[in-house]
Amino acid sequence: MPKNEIRLEEKISQFPKLKDFLEVRQGFVTGADDVFILSKQNIPKGEESLYIPYLPDKLIYRYSNNKGSSQFLFFPFSQNNRIDEQSLRKDFPKTWQYLLSKKDYLLSKKSFKGSSEWWKTLRTRQPEHLLVPKIITPHLTIVPKFTIDLNGKFGVSRSPFFIPKTSGSGEKELLLYFLAVLNSTPCYWYISNHSHKYSQGYTMMEVKTLENTPVPNPAIIPINTFQKIINLVTERLKVSSLEGIKYEKELDIIISDLYRLNKDDIAVLNIE
Repeated sequence: MPKNEIRLEEKISQFPKLKDFLEVRQGFVTGADDVFILSKQNIPKGEESLYIPYLPDKLIYRYSNNKGSSQFLFFPFSQNNRIDEQSLRKDFPKTWQYLLSKKDYLLSKKSFKGSSEWWKTLRTRQPEHLLVPKIITPHLTIVPKFTIDLNGKFGVSRSPFFIPKTSGSGEKELLLYFLAVLNSTPCYWYISNHSHKYSQGYTMMEVKTLENTPVPNPAIIPINTFQKIINLVTERLKVSSLEGIKYEKELDIIISDLYRLNKDDIAVLNIE
């Protein structure tokens, strides 16, 4: 790295780690997306409670407040309790018949071979860990694409997501604050420099890298600055990507200041 980038790296590295404030988790792994992820019209009528909206990587946009999804994930829980095969057969017969029609296909896959629980996703996530307010990012990105699921309704596959370490008062504001930080130029620059790179410039978002990303501590910044960030993010979520550029530029300047960056650092990052 050039000397000016090394100095910038050292400066950012002095801040506390993201894992001090948020838990970084990874979405479910179905083992067979073509079986367990269905379009809305294919969900058996009367058995909708077994399916949750699914947000694929290609529909995760920067800041975008995702309001709908045409795909749904088979989620083997009823009233937050994991269901067993007997309950599935009895209470959700249409879904059971659908899965039964896919049994041979599933058992032919290495992930399910010889398994007695071939009918459920390979690695799911507990409702209390997945269906909660969270920040989401695609598994592979070229630019920062951190978005927010304030209502905790979406499931994601493999994609990392972030939840507050403690729930309760201030949870929403904390997520909005870190949404701004993670989408900022200095933070993403650091993440990108510490991540695996793939063809065409894609960066892999990995839990360990994200956990150890340095971030400004929200507890020690001035309350008026914190509130300004929350207000700007709230306004950004209301508009399109094009309209949101002015909010993102203002947030970039504020977050750069929180990282204590000078003019030389800002020049390295090409922040306008």
